[in-house]
Amino acid sequence: MSLFDYGAAAQTAISLINDFGQEATLIKNASTTGPDYDPTAGTPTSVPIRLVDLSRMQMDRPSNETLEAVRSRTVYVSTEVIDAEFVVERDDLIQIGGELASEIKEIRTLAPAGITVLWEVDLVR
Repeated sequence: MSLFDYGAAAQTAISLINDFGQEATLIKNASTTGPDYDPTAGTPTSVPIRLVDLSRMQMDRPSNETLEAVRSRTVYVSTEVIDAEFVVERDDLIQIGGELASEIKEIRTLAPAGITVLWEVDLVR
């Protein structure tokens, strides 16, 4: 019995996202420097990425009153151009097309056998 090749699965995910996804920008906020009373913001770093956008409407009942339609945006981010220095993190922003950059609400890493295949990222609009 042969073992499953998760490296090949990761390459397939990259290929599919490249073929059917779109370009976006991962914006990594820079660390602040200087003393607490006078912090200096660093320059953010922009990294081009590929992703698949899975926007959808869902119903939510925030209280016992009425249902509200909530727009949820989840994207699958390719790991192709991102190395160890540019891992997707909660403090980052993602800009898709000409839209304003969206904050990252949650990140789920799909990494069977420790091999990162893709990131599933929920965005805040």
